[in-house]
Amino acid sequence: MQFTTSGMEPGAQNSLPGYRGVLTTIGVIYVLLAVMNLSQGAAKVLAPFNVPSDVLWSAHFLDFYHWHFAHMGNIGVLLVVLARAVSGTNAQRAILLTLIAVQLHYTYLDWRTSVLGNGLYADPRSIVLIAINLGMVAAFASVLLRARAAGKLR
Repeated sequence: MQFTTSGMEPGAQNSLPGYRGVLTTIGVIYVLLAVMNLSQGAAKVLAPFNVPSDVLWSAHFLDFYHWHFAHMGNIGVLLVVLARAVSGTNAQRAILLTLIAVQLHYTYLDWRTSVLGNGLYADPRSIVLIAINLGMVAAFASVLLRARAAGKLR
């Protein structure tokens, strides 16, 4: 199933260079990060951040932790589907712009609780999440910039 815009037929001439590869790669990264975090468990993953044990072992927190990373894995699967199913430069541009906005919001959320923000997660490794987010923003933006340079976008 292909989603197109303006009645255009799917195909390489109607696709942004790198769109499929970038979304597939980031989707797979999301799935792998989710599986890694779920398999290691909250206690191990959050140990460097000194989360109080009464919070860490609370049934509500453990349910949230599982839900969060299951959701992250599902987003990864959706990214792979979007990479494979969406054609048409306008549709792909809309997807990329939306993903950039969402990823910038995730960056803000990670920044505000990192050592650069309010220090809720006081370990310097809290910056790693910010770097991952910004790397994904750069990857999404690079597709748009390459497409513009190739004359596929105005």
